[in-house]
Amino acid sequence: MAHDHTVLSTRAACLAALRSSALSSNPGSAQANLLFMDGPAHTRLREVVRGMIARAEPLPPDVRARIEGIAGGLGDEFDLVADFARPVAAAVTAVVLGVDLPPRVIDDIEAVTANLDAWFGRGGAADTAALRLAMFFARAGVLPEADVTEEERLVTPVVLAHAAFENSRNFLALAGLRLVVERRPEDARSLANEIVPARLVYRRPTEDVELAGHPVRAGQTVAVRLDDGLPFGAGPHTCPGAGVALAEADVALSALARVLRPGHRVREVEYSTHPVFHGLERAVVRLGN
Repeated sequence: MAHDHTVLSTRAACLAALRSSALSSNPGSAQANLLFMDGPAHTRLREVVRGMIARAEPLPPDVRARIEGIAGGLGDEFDLVADFARPVAAAVTAVVLGVDLPPRVIDDIEAVTANLDAWFGRGGAADTAALRLAMFFARAGVLPEADVTEEERLVTPVVLAHAAFENSRNFLALAGLRLVVERRPEDARSLANEIVPARLVYRRPTEDVELAGHPVRAGQTVAVRLDDGLPFGAGPHTCPGAGVALAEADVALSALARVLRPGHRVREVEYSTHPVFHGLERAVVRLGN
C-alpha cells in the first residue's frame, strides 16, 4: 500500500466512501478489471456479471443436494476448510461460472487469491495461475458476450471466480467454526454481518473530500473497513452475489448443524495471515478425546 494512506475509523465514513462518486476504485491500473472500474464502464460490465450470477439464483436443486451431500459425508474427524468450506465454495463457484471446475482449476483459483497482485504484472506463481485460469475460462466460453472487450472476456471470469470462491470458503469455514464451538445455530444473514471474509477495500479520492466528518485528500489511498454491518459493501460496488452467498451459507450451515454430535470438538485451528482476506487455513474437528 502507498505510504500516503488513511484508514477510515467509523461506519458512517466507510459507508460514505463506498457510496461517494468522488472516490475511485482504480488504483492506477489500466486493466479491464470490474473491481477497478467506475462509471458507465463499470455499470455495463456489472450487468454482464449479474447475468452470470443469476444462474445460481435461486440455488438449483442439484447444487443444494450436492452441498448437503458434502456436509452429510463428514464423519468423526474432518477439516472445516478442506472437507467442508472448500468443496462447497467450489460447487457454487462452478454454477456461477457455468462450467465444471477440475481440481487443478480450484488449485489455481486458490493460488490467485493468495496474492492480490496477481494481475498487476509483478510476476510469480500467482500470475502464472491467473493466466492459466484466463485461458481455461476462454476455452470454455464462459464469457462469450459480444458486448465485452477481449480483455474483459479474459479477466472477468477470473475476477468472478476469485470473489465467489475465496469469500465463500473463508466465510463458511469461520461460520462453521463458530457453530462447532458455540453450538448456537444462527441464520446466515446474521452471521454475514458478524463474520467478514474480506476486511478491507481500497479507494482513491479524485478530489479533496470529507466523508462523514473524516477529511481525505485527493490521491490518498483510503482503506474502507467492511465490518460493522458492511460485509457486502455498499454503493455501486455492492457485491452482486450477496443473495447467492446467503443462500449458499444457509444450506451449508444448516446441513453442517445436522451432522454435528455433542462430542465433536475443534482440535487444531490455523488462521490465514493474509492482510485483507480473513479466513482459516485449517480447523480440524474431531469426535471424542
